[in-house]
Amino acid sequence: MIESLIQILMALIGSVGFAILFNIKKDKISIIAFGGAMSWICYLFFYSYNANKVISLFISTFILSIFAEIISRKIKTPVIIILIPILVPLIPGGDLYYTMYNLVTDNMDNFIYFFNLVIKEAAAISFGIILVTSIMQIITKLKKYYIRKRPY
Repeated sequence: MIESLIQILMALIGSVGFAILFNIKKDKISIIAFGGAMSWICYLFFYSYNANKVISLFISTFILSIFAEIISRKIKTPVIIILIPILVPLIPGGDLYYTMYNLVTDNMDNFIYFFNLVIKEAAAISFGIILVTSIMQIITKLKKYYIRKRPY
């Protein structure tokens, strides 16, 4: 339990650090901090139920992309400014490290295993973002279409 709380705190700090690195305004940092903590909470929750990193990353990214879309519309800022720092804790850095380590040490079996895992994890994150963005664009276009077609 205490280990999970430390991980969540580190995810929050990591998201805030990237927000500061990207020069994001101070009024948005609290939202990014909340989102960074929420990203790791979602990941830990879904990973505890299925123990599959790829599926857990996809579901977490999907939920966080919805969160970023909604919040960015409320505070009138581009989604990318909120989404990228929030997703930083989900980047598969450990698996990428082991991929490169096994490549350098000429352990090709482990290299291929970790390389495939990193590709799947990156694809899950990007697919989660793309899916939510596409759904939001369709909803927005349908809203605009029906507002124009409404008889007065």
